[in-house]
Amino acid sequence: MPTSEKAKTKAPPSHVRPLRILIVDDNPSMREMMALMVRRMGYSVATATTGTEALAHLRAQRAEMMLLDLTMPDLDGFEVCRVVQSDAALQPLHIIITSARDTLNDKATCFALGAAAYLTKPFGARELHACLQVGEHMVRQQPSALDYQREGEFYGRDWIALSGSVLKQLTGLK
Repeated sequence: MPTSEKAKTKAPPSHVRPLRILIVDDNPSMREMMALMVRRMGYSVATATTGTEALAHLRAQRAEMMLLDLTMPDLDGFEVCRVVQSDAALQPLHIIITSARDTLNDKATCFALGAAAYLTKPFGARELHACLQVGEHMVRQQPSALDYQREGEFYGRDWIALSGSVLKQLTGLK
């Protein structure tokens, strides 16, 4: 890897916990190459060889992002996306498809099933790193959006209780 490319794949600051990325690919060479690149970029990596194994891993140990191949022997990447979309316990999950399939229909289907990005194999470290950086930014913003939602629900409950109390006082009910 050229020096200029190494400089662009720095690990996040030490006070920031590295994101967990699940790499799912039935091709051992591709899976290990991606794992090596992603680790060098400063992320925590887990791997799975099948769609079924990936879903089991996600249920046992959360991951924030997943690099997902489409063509696998048991559950293909499309079906993994469908399961993730239908199971609230597996969300939020930033899915990046990594596939040699390059049709517009495949890409559109993946995006419709919740994938955030689509990398066509073969892809380079810079392209992968760019997708991971965008994903990391989105994932790290997600908790703040959830906090706002929880805060809104909290204040919403207070408002309902307060308005009920005021209504009782105005109508003279106890």
